[in-house]
Amino acid sequence: MEALQDCAIVCFAQALPASNCSVTDIDCLCSDDKLIADTRSCSLDACTIKESLLSQKALTTVCGWPVTEDKRVFPVILILGMVLAVIAVGMRVAVRVRTKTLGLDELMAVLSVAAIVALSGLGIENQKLGLGIDTWFLSFQEITDFLHIYFAIESLYLASIALTKISMLLLYLRLFPARPIQLATKITLLLTTAWGIAMLLANVFACQPINYMWLRWDEEHEGKCIDHEAVMAIHAILNIVFDVLIITLPMPTLLKLNMSVRKKVGVIFMFAVGLVVTLISIFRCISLIRFDIFDNPTKNIVTISIWSVVEVDLSLICACMPSIRAFISYIHALIYGTPSSQSYGYGYGYSSGPRGGPSGTGKLVPAPSAVRSGTFDTDEEFDAGAWKGGKFIALQETECWSPAESRSGGKAEGRRPGPGPGPGPGEVLVTSRIEREVE
Repeated sequence: MEALQDCAIVCFAQALPASNCSVTDIDCLCSDDKLIADTRSCSLDACTIKESLLSQKALTTVCGWPVTEDKRVFPVILILGMVLAVIAVGMRVAVRVRTKTLGLDELMAVLSVAAIVALSGLGIENQKLGLGIDTWFLSFQEITDFLHIYFAIESLYLASIALTKISMLLLYLRLFPARPIQLATKITLLLTTAWGIAMLLANVFACQPINYMWLRWDEEHEGKCIDHEAVMAIHAILNIVFDVLIITLPMPTLLKLNMSVRKKVGVIFMFAVGLVVTLISIFRCISLIRFDIFDNPTKNIVTISIWSVVEVDLSLICACMPSIRAFISYIHALIYGTPSSQSYGYGYGYSSGPRGGPSGTGKLVPAPSAVRSGTFDTDEEFDAGAWKGGKFIALQETECWSPAESRSGGKAEGRRPGPGPGPGPGEVLVTSRIEREVE
């Protein structure tokens, strides 16, 4: 036990009389849990933080205690989540570029994914510094650098979470034109923005001076801080509240959609998938309440870091779900000429022949300008001006003429609805159910 710091040796000597072990029997001393616990408890008061860390390292080395490292899961989740988030935002932007409807919601999503990319880069750097390893095996400068980077990661997490929620709410303003949901969304957007800014500022300026946040661990620097752990706990709780509120907002409108039950369930599921993120936020909140940043932080921070990364990545992916469906349906149509029957977005599905008659085959029908029915709006009346800015997804039923052959190999004929001449040679009536993005 000579490797212990002087203050720890004093504590060890005070606790030794209560032990049945000889002072020369290292194996017995190291296996005496009460002796070790009493020595550590005394050292917290008698030793400085640095002396305690050096003593803990010496004790672990002398006793030959197994050294565990938790370094495998986090980097995999970090990189995989970042890649999926970038792909999701890329699909969202691609859909908007194709339809020339880029808006503020896409800007917020791009800023959010930029924060995630920066967060991931810093997370990899913290992995190199010692994330997943007991703090007493790091040098004092490595501990400071680790906490400095963690502070930056925490700020990027707060920014990305707020930006993702703002992006989703801005998307609602484009999706749902009815006055009640527009008003509710705008109020929620205001509250979410204020919450995001307040929490970010509270985190950045939690300590004065700011660098005291990552220097205070050794108790050798001067400064003052608000209760940082309490701030993060408040953020976590309000984060869950806003998650539930944002998921709930469109549900009354979605339940009134004039479409088949199967499609309605699909659309509702697309917006309700965020409940998975809410569950993850709850698990993260529980872990955060139990977390003490000064109790072996490099090891104990792994669990909350994993929950945070999963939450921030899935939040953004869920916010991009409508665009992801639109993108997949569009690619499916390009490859196969017809859409996936389960897709929402750029999905094209049609039947040829008279209405109610047997289906045939034909070429993909481009969407005509005329719209007959269906949108994310219900049958309620609304101001036509509310549509300015564009609808993200519209379910449209259109009719046009397209050459096609019947299954028997002969030409199918139909009658053009409404006034005007009938079909030309080799033309059939095609009724399309089109789910697409429109201005």
